[in-house]
Amino acid sequence: MEFPDRLTARVEMAFGALPGTNRATWLWTDVTADLPPQTIQIARGRQDEMAQVQPSITSLYLDNTSGNYTPGKAESVYYPNVVLGTPMRIWVDLPPEFDIPGVIDEFQRNVTTGWANADTGQRWITDRPASYSVGGLTAKIAQTGTETGRKAQYIPEVYGDVDVTVSLQASQVSATGRVVIAALAYRWADRDHAYFVEAFFAANGTVTLGLAHGPTVIQAPVATGLTYAAATPFWVRARAIGNRQQVKIWATGAEPAAWLIDVSSAAVPNASPLGGIGLAISGDPTGAPAVRFDHLSARHIEPRWTGYVSEWAPHWPYGDLSGPGPTDLGAARVTVAGAGILRRLGQGAAPVQSALRREMLNNPARRPLGYWPGEDAAGATTLASATGGRPMTYSAGTALGAFNEIVSTAPLPVLHNSSLRADLTEAEFPATGQCRFVALAHVPKAGVGAGAARSFWVLHTTGTTFNWFVDITAAGGLQLVVTDKTDAVIFDSGEIAFNLNGKSMIVSLWLQQQGPDIAWQLSGFEASQTVPGVFSGVLKANTFIRASFVVLGFLNQVNDVAIGHVALFNVPGFYDATIIAALRGWDGETAGKRVQRLAADEQIPIAVVGDPATTRPMGPQAAGTLLQLLRECADADGGVLYESRSTGGLEFRTRVSMLDQTSVLTLDADNGPGDIVNPFTPILDDQGARNDMTVSRRGGSSARVTDAADIARRGRYDEQITLNVSRDDQLPDIAAWLVKLGTWPGMRYPTVSPALNTNADLLARWRLLDLGDRISILGLPPQHPSGTVDLLAQGYVETIQPHRWDAVINGSPAGPWVSTTLTSAATTADLPDTPASDDDSDIRPADPNAPRRAGPPVQQTRGAAGDS
Repeated sequence: MEFPDRLTARVEMAFGALPGTNRATWLWTDVTADLPPQTIQIARGRQDEMAQVQPSITSLYLDNTSGNYTPGKAESVYYPNVVLGTPMRIWVDLPPEFDIPGVIDEFQRNVTTGWANADTGQRWITDRPASYSVGGLTAKIAQTGTETGRKAQYIPEVYGDVDVTVSLQASQVSATGRVVIAALAYRWADRDHAYFVEAFFAANGTVTLGLAHGPTVIQAPVATGLTYAAATPFWVRARAIGNRQQVKIWATGAEPAAWLIDVSSAAVPNASPLGGIGLAISGDPTGAPAVRFDHLSARHIEPRWTGYVSEWAPHWPYGDLSGPGPTDLGAARVTVAGAGILRRLGQGAAPVQSALRREMLNNPARRPLGYWPGEDAAGATTLASATGGRPMTYSAGTALGAFNEIVSTAPLPVLHNSSLRADLTEAEFPATGQCRFVALAHVPKAGVGAGAARSFWVLHTTGTTFNWFVDITAAGGLQLVVTDKTDAVIFDSGEIAFNLNGKSMIVSLWLQQQGPDIAWQLSGFEASQTVPGVFSGVLKANTFIRASFVVLGFLNQVNDVAIGHVALFNVPGFYDATIIAALRGWDGETAGKRVQRLAADEQIPIAVVGDPATTRPMGPQAAGTLLQLLRECADADGGVLYESRSTGGLEFRTRVSMLDQTSVLTLDADNGPGDIVNPFTPILDDQGARNDMTVSRRGGSSARVTDAADIARRGRYDEQITLNVSRDDQLPDIAAWLVKLGTWPGMRYPTVSPALNTNADLLARWRLLDLGDRISILGLPPQHPSGTVDLLAQGYVETIQPHRWDAVINGSPAGPWVSTTLTSAATTADLPDTPASDDDSDIRPADPNAPRRAGPPVQQTRGAAGDS
């Protein structure tokens, strides 16, 4: 292929879009009209496998003669949304042959029933196979005299942003005056959740074009200026980028530049941002028409970079050339710098949140009306509310931050014959006829002392009931006592065997008005249980209106009891699988599942490249910023966390997905002028050398692995790291793997530059390459080390100009990742007493036949999904 005459860069911005909102609803504005020809450079990833992935960055300038890109300028058409953090993305529009392939079908086969498989292997699914056939180099959908149309069929290839082209022809002019419709469907999930480009062929020979989303008309049929006779061929093309839908139709010949339908607004449905490709017909049943389809091409499209504006810098390159007239504005520009989401996540000190706190706040089905985690530092004068309400107070003797033995929480306060109190206004906690009070407590093994039960807490309510006491007995049981306004006891449950002594338990009291009676439920759950213990009853002929305050350690009666995560809800449900897992700190959760959950909590799109189930099991989730927790997952698995080119979110490449890959980009240095740009030079150095590794588990043991032969040859290169993995028996394999990486023989090739400008065939493959992918370099001069050079892409810098596209890839040796065996000269010493790991998810090859394509902008497993 010839290099394109001109590279057309395109820039879009989502003015007014808010971080943390559904990205499918963002409205993107194309600002390419204000983008002068220039050099745009994009940097992603890291220098080498030992470095931390940095935020991706880019910079460009826009024509700002209008002042539209000046922050704070009220006359700007984008005011007041020219702000830091504005989402921005950069595209390079190329001819179709350079785009990322998806589905191609030329229908050069003979099939009498159904359509079988596309040229690229995907299987067509038809609603009534007898109405479908392939022959004569086209595919046909036929109607019978009793049908109003064939609903649709689709090819199950998942698309987000997509460009689809198909040729179609109606077999006849309608015999009854009705309209024959040929439809191209995309983002197909089902009949009601798909986009339909509808070509209407009327009995008078005119052709109109419309767009619908399921039963909802987005664009009523518009005139095309085209006419048809039986079997007249037409081309239809649809492009979907976010919520922007563009459609055109033309007769055989040159494709028109303009889109006939171009809609982009919040009114465009986004219920199905992903889906398959379909074709359909409907229309005149009497004439039993058929529609033929050919030359289907459905291509994934994705930007080269998506991130957020980190700087607006207006400037006047020629000085102030404005004149006195209101339209004599002079020349002005604005430099726009952008950075990926890692920049925002890494700036400042985000609130430190424990696993339990995150789960208490992030589930909208049970979000508390009042919540005091109690994770405040020892010097705090009050306990902060996590829901924005008034703080909780404490009395003298309370030791803040004194108990740190629960893995799911930061240190909690301990009551030493002291108390905590939270007051609840009616605005904060209105009367709803129900209330759930929750607290996490740890009672010492010796209990709270001999003698009468001590008041664990009292919940004060309005109604005929006044105080709801939950007392702790000497044996660690709980007792529910209810009094009225005169302090007379109206209910006493007696001791309930909860056995709190020496345990950490979430205790909950739920009340609900049921007609003239109050249903109550006292429950408790500890991390070692699978279901909570529940005790319930009904308090007859009494009323409960709302909670007004709560005191824990009432009358300063309990000693050495740790209490935290005090919360009030007005929903009946509380215990479920997630709150139970959160109390355990999500111990045993795989790294891939954890990054998915954490990102979902913060509404950050994330794609997992590889199978999350094959990532290493992790230990309890400690408190930390979101970025710290995400990177902890990548470190534990040995994978890599980086930014998505297409969503403005993140991607997590699993370690297993990088094993035994086929090459995404193969470069032949001896191919004509060569597929690589000089210099391509190796280096032998000790960067990354490690032949003595000690790996510790946070809160656990350690394992040490050494390579005696390498130590004797090069000297000792030792390192100690701590990882948050789940078990000590994972450590030997991890240490051995790191020694293998650190002792891999041979020279390093730190960078390689594909010759995109002299070999345009590389462009399509270059656009597929992402971080962690394998690159193979062949045909090197004889002075190079013998054999093929295999690298893993760790990062890159690409430079896009109107007539050039250059790229420099940062690479690391792929050799250690080609074989799954850990057999080497390594020897182990100082291993934990536990046996060697039998966890075969530690070292496992990726599926070499797994598809490689752009991940859609939702949470999704991409890449070696079939690893097993």
